[in-house]
Amino acid sequence: MSFTVNDYQDLVQLLRQRPEWQTELRHLLLDDDFLALPRIVGELGEANREANVRLTRLEQSVQELVEAQRAADARLTRLEQSVQELVEAQRAADARLTRLEQTVQELVEAQRQTEFQIKELAKAQRYTEKKVAKLEGLALERKYIDKLYSYVGRWMQGLRVVLPGAMDGATERQLRENLTDQELDEVFRLDILARGKIYKPTALADQEVWLCFEVSVTVDRDDVKCARRRAGLVQKAGLRAVPIVAGEDLTEGADEAVQAAPIVTLQNGHATGWDETVMTLQKEK
Repeated sequence: MSFTVNDYQDLVQLLRQRPEWQTELRHLLLDDDFLALPRIVGELGEANREANVRLTRLEQSVQELVEAQRAADARLTRLEQSVQELVEAQRAADARLTRLEQTVQELVEAQRQTEFQIKELAKAQRYTEKKVAKLEGLALERKYIDKLYSYVGRWMQGLRVVLPGAMDGATERQLRENLTDQELDEVFRLDILARGKIYKPTALADQEVWLCFEVSVTVDRDDVKCARRRAGLVQKAGLRAVPIVAGEDLTEGADEAVQAAPIVTLQNGHATGWDETVMTLQKEK
């Protein structure tokens, strides 16, 4: 029996009236894979929607990364500019430091030159001071030679200054016979050597005495020692000798040395210690 159009129409009508038959017929006509196709399509649609959502989020993330990269590029550009500025500033600082070092070196050299000049000036000053002191000393010696009577005339008479080359033969022979060459040189280096006779009444009245002067503008301890030592050498040769230091000022050391043993002191023409020193000569006699 053949299946006609009318039969098909009747079947369609029955299926519409009985929806459960549609499902059963579908299972009869279609295999499982085809029947699962709507579900798969739905799942694919859902997956596609999820993919679209994820893609949208990914696009947003990418956009955010792009913005972050742009911001990073901008910051990096600013950083590069800052680094370049620092490099330029460092170059400028290095140049300034180099100029400063050169200036400091020039100042050091100038300071060395100044110190050298100061040393030279100090040397010249010391030399000048020595020359002036020597000239002052010579002038002072001349003063005491010229005014010898003014200073010791009340104790002495017949005073005369004796130069080493103008000694009488007997005195020079007496010195040479009793002193070594070195000791004789010491005596000849006395600033002033004078001879005369004691005038003031004492046990040594009318006895010849040799005055052994050490003259300095400022008398110090060494001058006192030198006067005593050289007068001692004259006495060693058998002549009576009076040690004398003469000057304008006495150092503290000289003042102490003067107090230690008898010696005549002439300070600005004022004499002290004469009697004590002459009394020592009397005892030695």
